[in-house]
Amino acid sequence: MFKKLAFTLAEVLVTLVIIGVIAAITVPTLSNTIGDHQYRSALKKNFSVFSQAFRLAYGYQFYDNYLDWDYAHNNSFTEDVANKLKRYMNINKVCGRVFKNNECFSPAKAKNGKPARYFTEDGFAGNFAHLYTFTLMDGTSVALDVWYKESIKQLAGVERNLIVESDNLIILVDVNGQKGPNMVGKDVHMFVLTNRGLVPAGQDDEAKYCDSRSVDYNYDCTARVLGRFSKK
Repeated sequence: MFKKLAFTLAEVLVTLVIIGVIAAITVPTLSNTIGDHQYRSALKKNFSVFSQAFRLAYGYQFYDNYLDWDYAHNNSFTEDVANKLKRYMNINKVCGRVFKNNECFSPAKAKNGKPARYFTEDGFAGNFAHLYTFTLMDGTSVALDVWYKESIKQLAGVERNLIVESDNLIILVDVNGQKGPNMVGKDVHMFVLTNRGLVPAGQDDEAKYCDSRSVDYNYDCTARVLGRFSKK
């Protein structure tokens, strides 16, 4: 006589429940970690691509300034910048001054879940007065605009080496385009053009608003993700 050993149905069910609980706890964390790594890699690539494109398009060296290329707070300036960059970037689609159909840039939200500053649930707000948008072949969404110095200091955390006292160029990128989460500090990031070239938002304020849920802007997360801060 041989005695057969086996698990009871109750034991199998308990085991499955335990596996399910562990999966429910670990899988979202693992997915977020993988996602953050992908966003970071894409952001590093974008920062390198844009930095190089500006060097080639305008032929500048660090510490030179941009006043000789008609730096201005108007629509034609951002369009002119985009046209100069086209030669050195793989642009897929140009939407130009489009605010609400989201063909080139989806609405971005802050970490508090609300629309990020200067966005609405439908798209860009009119505060992006000189908006110019396009997408790259790798799926990156891009928006150019000219912001006042105080806005860049407060919202983007950059105040050193700004080109002029009033108006400065910002580059907003969504590293995975139309895909979610479309959140500032995650897949949506900002660069600022300075006399020393392109710098990540948050470089001068040490990304102090990056983790805040009490504000509707987290643009200064870019410096933290790239690990680039000003030396004081």
